[in-house]
Order: sequence, then structure tokens, then C-alpha cells
Amino acid sequence: MPNAFAYSSPLMGRYVAVTEGMLRIARGEELEAVIGHELGHHKHRDNAVILVFGMIPSVIYFLGRFLMYAGLSTRYYYTDGDRERSESGGLVMALAGVALMAASILIQLGVLALSRLREFYADAHGAKVTSPQAMARALEELDSYYARSRHARAVVKDSKLKMLFIYALADPFVSLEELLSTHPPIRKRIAFLMSLSGCEIEA
Repeated sequence: MPNAFAYSSPLMGRYVAVTEGMLRIARGEELEAVIGHELGHHKHRDNAVILVFGMIPSVIYFLGRFLMYAGLSTRYYYTDGDRERSESGGLVMALAGVALMAASILIQLGVLALSRLREFYADAHGAKVTSPQAMARALEELDSYYARSRHARAVVKDSKLKMLFIYALADPFVSLEELLSTHPPIRKRIAFLMSLSGCEIEA
């Protein structure tokens, strides 16, 4: 299956992985652009940025969940004389927990938007290494491959590691699907690359 991704470890260093499938469909400048895209992720420290920001909604969610359950169970730890006060305090705590859990969802959407923005930066770096046209052709080859292969689409759709795919199934005309994706739709990425033609690229 055609794919490429950047990964890093504080102990092992930074790497770019390119699958045999990608080597088959992208050659010459297109392959250089794909590798340039992944090197752009390393240059911009995207792995670290998304890892740090991605932890924030999780921490807030579990804090909210703790407060919610703590608030709901508060009344069981007070005497009858303090029950009314404990129940009102517990309700406030539970509502605060629910609010934090809801906020974590909104923050997660923000993290996904940040991830999509970083993909545009990486595309710009791939275009800088070669040209906007070469990067766009590589994306078009990917789009064509996944359009032909139902199995490949199913693998990407069901994968728990969608962030490691250079391709996303998000439909540019389905806003909710795009909001929940780590990558922008291919058509938007190609349009962005075409807007860079003839420009001096800073990436």
C-alpha cells in the first residue's frame, strides 16, 4: 500500500519510512516531493507538537470525568445533617466535570485542525524541495490509487493510526468528515500547492 510517514524517538533519532507501494506509484520528482513532505514534518517538529497538544484534551477529559464521578458520589460520604449541602456541592462538581469533558471535545477538534494545518506546511516543504507541481502530482497519484482500490480505502478508514497515512479519505464537500480528520482533503491540498506556483516558498 502506498504510504510514507515521519517518525522519531528521543533515543533512536528521526526517520522517514516509505512503503514499497509508494515507490511503485511515485518516481523521480514525485518521490522526492513525498520525502520532502515527510522531512518537512521533522523540520517543523510536528511529531512533538501534535504529541504535546494531543495530550491536553485527554488530560482535561479524564479530569472532567473524575470530577463528574466525584460529584455524583459526594452525597454518600456525608452525614444526614450535611446531605443537602453536600448534594448541592456535588452537583456543582459534577456539572463542572461535564463541562470539562465537553471542552475536551472542542479542544480535540482544535488539535485536529492544527494537524491539518501542519500538513499544509509539510506540503509546502515538499514543494520547496522539488516544485508545487511535483508535490501535487504525487498527491494525485495517491488519490487515483485509493479511488481504484476499495481494500486500500477500507484499510485507511479502519486504521487506528490514521495520522501515519499521508493520504486521508476526508471528502472536501463533507465538512464533518474533514473536521474529524488529521489530514486535509487531497483536493484542498492540491489547490493549495497550485497557489504556490511562481511564489518563493518559505517552509
